[in-house]
Amino acid sequence: MTDNSFDRIPLTVTDEVRNYWREISQWALFFAILLFIAASFTGLFTLSFVTGRDRLPAVLTGILITSLSFLPGFLYFRFYSLMKVFLREDNEENLEKAFSSLKWFYFLSAVITVFIIFFWILALNAGQSEMDY
Repeated sequence: MTDNSFDRIPLTVTDEVRNYWREISQWALFFAILLFIAASFTGLFTLSFVTGRDRLPAVLTGILITSLSFLPGFLYFRFYSLMKVFLREDNEENLEKAFSSLKWFYFLSAVITVFIIFFWILALNAGQSEMDY
């Protein structure tokens, strides 16, 4: 087991830090609502394609896009909720869970970004190879 010198230092949360965290959590709520709205519209748009077997790829893509916009919104909302409880009750466990949600939000955002760039490059290469003929 490693001995980390930061583990022995107690966390001091000043009023200024609390105000920053309160403002950050409010912005997280705003973006969570935007992501939930985007997921809802994508889900409704996907439901319009459900009729017919030939539309299965479009439906699966819509479900994927819906879930990829819902999950970050959920993590942002969880950060907001846990931070709100921490600021009200001063429970450090909620602070740890809140920042854990924020960490997973950024991890998921990075994975989604790499995923989008990868498929964008694949689409450009597929389009380029069709132009060669």
